[in-house]
Amino acid sequence: MNTYGFDAPASADAGGSFLSTPGWYHFLIIEVNDSPKKGDGGLLDGFKVTCNVLDGSPRSDDGKQCSEVDKHCGIMFFSPSMSARDGGEFARKKIARFFLATNLMKADQLGNKIDVNLQDAIGEQFVAKIDITEDGRYCELSFAEIYHIDDAKVRDIPKSTDEIAHIPPENRLTNGRAAAPKRKAKPKPQPAVAVIDDIDDI
Repeated sequence: MNTYGFDAPASADAGGSFLSTPGWYHFLIIEVNDSPKKGDGGLLDGFKVTCNVLDGSPRSDDGKQCSEVDKHCGIMFFSPSMSARDGGEFARKKIARFFLATNLMKADQLGNKIDVNLQDAIGEQFVAKIDITEDGRYCELSFAEIYHIDDAKVRDIPKSTDEIAHIPPENRLTNGRAAAPKRKAKPKPQPAVAVIDDIDDI
């Protein structure tokens, strides 16, 4: 029997499946790589999320749907570096905004050291503004423009209502606040709990 030697690629996606148009997008996270590599095989310091476009601002000719639906986008989050001009502060804020947008962190955890399982982001949805590098090869966040699906700042960005319906109630926001857990009735009133409901300063 004749055999055919074949060095299979890491992905069998159809050509042209990668996002190449800048804009605002509603994303679903389909993969998280916490050990991404450079082209030469060396490790990058950070993590990479691969997302699927559910909806967004670039529209088809008839305007009825997003022209980029089902395309993929890889977003790199570099670890904060003390050697950066700002001491890594902007990188920290980008990661914090990603964690908040994908329910890996709550607002009341800001300012604290936390442990996060990056793989828990798979299946989460968020909204972000995407730029394309000058060579057209890579997606990147426009500054730190990444938001929770219910954030009022992205209320007018087109989103897939069918996909949003799959989000568990505990991961939804109401008026910018996380849904409060249900509590059993108690005979005595409980003290008020301070809630951080704005992330404008991060």
